[in-house]
Amino acid sequence: MKQSVTTSQWNSILFTISLVVILLGGCGESDAPESNELRIGALVPHTGIAASVGPEVMRGIEYVLKEAGYAVDGVAVVLIDEDEGDNPANAVMRVRKLVEEDGVDVVIGPMLAHTSAAVAPYLQSQGVPHLPWGMADSSSSPHSVYTAGTGKGNGHVAGEFAATELAAKKAAILVMDYALGHQMRDGFRDGFEASGGSVVSTQLLPLGASDLAPYFEGIGEADVLAVLMVNPTDFAFVRQYHEFGLTQPVVFISAQPQEEPLLTQMGEDVVGMYGVTMYAPAIDTAENQAFVKRFREHFDRDPGIATVHAGVWTTAMVLEAARESGSTDRRALSAALQGISGFDTPAGALSITADRMGVHDVFAFRAEAHQDGVRWNVVKRYPAVKPAY
Repeated sequence: MKQSVTTSQWNSILFTISLVVILLGGCGESDAPESNELRIGALVPHTGIAASVGPEVMRGIEYVLKEAGYAVDGVAVVLIDEDEGDNPANAVMRVRKLVEEDGVDVVIGPMLAHTSAAVAPYLQSQGVPHLPWGMADSSSSPHSVYTAGTGKGNGHVAGEFAATELAAKKAAILVMDYALGHQMRDGFRDGFEASGGSVVSTQLLPLGASDLAPYFEGIGEADVLAVLMVNPTDFAFVRQYHEFGLTQPVVFISAQPQEEPLLTQMGEDVVGMYGVTMYAPAIDTAENQAFVKRFREHFDRDPGIATVHAGVWTTAMVLEAARESGSTDRRALSAALQGISGFDTPAGALSITADRMGVHDVFAFRAEAHQDGVRWNVVKRYPAVKPAY
C-alpha cells in the first residue's frame, strides 16, 4: 500500500510532539547521490498472532508522517507496508518485494522476534537499514537496530519488580512457546533470582492455547504468576484465573500484547494484575501528556504501546537519520541510526548501544478501572534499562 506525499519541513514534527533528537557529532555530508524520495518499507502484523496490534502500529506511523508533512527537509516520504503474517517465509518474501520491487531505503518491523530474525540476513546482504519492533538476544546484522532492546533485559525488570515490589519469594512462569516467550522467561528468572526469589515451575504454552486448567494445576507453591501471553490465550487466562480460584498476583512479563483497548475488553477480570512494558498513555510527564493530547486530535483515541514504540519511535528515528545524514543512501542511513545517543520519546529518552540495542525506560503498571474502561497506571519507573544477554 503506497501513500501519497506532500512537502513540509521536518522541524514541524520536532515542534509539535517534542521528539527532540540529540545525536553524537555534527551533520555529516554524504557522498551518496541525492534522492527525491525517502522510501520506507514497513512489515506490519496485519494477520497472525499479533494482528490486533497492527492497526496500532499503523496509527503511530501515520501520526509521525502526518506531523512531518510526509517529507524530510524537502524530500518526499513514501510509505509502503506489507503483512509479516506471523510466518518467517512469508516475511522474507514480503521484504524481498519491498527491497527489489519497491526500492525502499529502510525497513521498519517486523513486530515478532522470529520474523525479525528471518528477514535480518537478507536485509544485511542488501545493506538495507532495519529497525525491527520486537526484541532479540543479539543483533547479528550490522544494519539492524533493535530499539526495544533484548527480551532478557526487559524480562529482568519484571523479575526484579515481582521480588522487590510485590515481595514474592516463589514464582511460577507461564509463557508462550516462541522466541520472545523464551527470552522473557529467561530474563524474568534472572531478575527474580538476583533479587532473592526462586522459580518453582516453568511451563510453555502452545500458541492459541485456550484451556489453561492443566497449566494452573502445574504451577506449584508459587506466590506470584509471571506470564507472557498473546491473544486469545491472554483472554482465556484472565477469565480462568478467577474461575480456578487463584489469588496470587499476576505479572505480565511483557504487557505489550495487552494494549489498552484489549484491557477494556478483558474487563474486571484483568483489574489488579500487573504488566511491565515501555509505554502507556497514563505516564504522567508533560511531554507524554502533550503527545497524548495531540494524538487524540488526530485519531480521537489514546495511543497504545505498539503505537508509540513501533510506530512513533522507529518512524521518527528514520526521518531524523535522513535529516542528519542529508541523504537517503542506505549506508548513510545505517550510520546515522547507529549514532543515536539520545532521543526524546513520549516514554522518555532512548539511546542505541554500540551493538545496536535500545536503552530505554521500562515501567511497571497495574491494570485499574477507569471511566473509559481499564487502563495501565504506573506503579514504578525503571530508567535507562540496558540490554541483557
